[in-house]
Amino acid sequence: MRTKHRQTAARSVQRADRAISEPDDTALFEPGDTAHQLARLAKIVVPAELLQSGLKDYSEQAARRSPDPLSTILRDHVVAMSPPGDPVEIAISAQFRILALACVVRDRFLEEWVQRGDPDGIVLFHGSLFMAAAVEPLMLFPPDGIGFDPVSLRRNVLQLAAVKGSA
Repeated sequence: MRTKHRQTAARSVQRADRAISEPDDTALFEPGDTAHQLARLAKIVVPAELLQSGLKDYSEQAARRSPDPLSTILRDHVVAMSPPGDPVEIAISAQFRILALACVVRDRFLEEWVQRGDPDGIVLFHGSLFMAAAVEPLMLFPPDGIGFDPVSLRRNVLQLAAVKGSA
């Protein structure tokens, strides 16, 4: 059974498939191999700071009504951070993780770690959510969906919050 967050994540994959090539049209992957592409991207290590700073910058730009695409902001952060690996792949994996986290939060699986009620509709995420999203395995859902298991993510957030003393 697919939940709403899994369906939304699946649609984000379709959009990312179109953005997966470099500006010079050199494909990162062979066309038509979505399952292989997603499996590879799901395994990429993403720093929690990338998720947090990328989403923060995107939100600030959106509030000014002049946002760059999230993928562009994440790519710029990856380049500045220079973690090991392909910057484009890391940025795409980070975007999948942010979208999957947003879907889980939207479906109210993690209410204890979000603050709602801003007049502009801004939702604040506790730092433990970003830490958990950075290490939680992304799951592949047939035919081409990707997202988090909300129960596993919640358990991971609880463990991380307990370690930090902020449960």
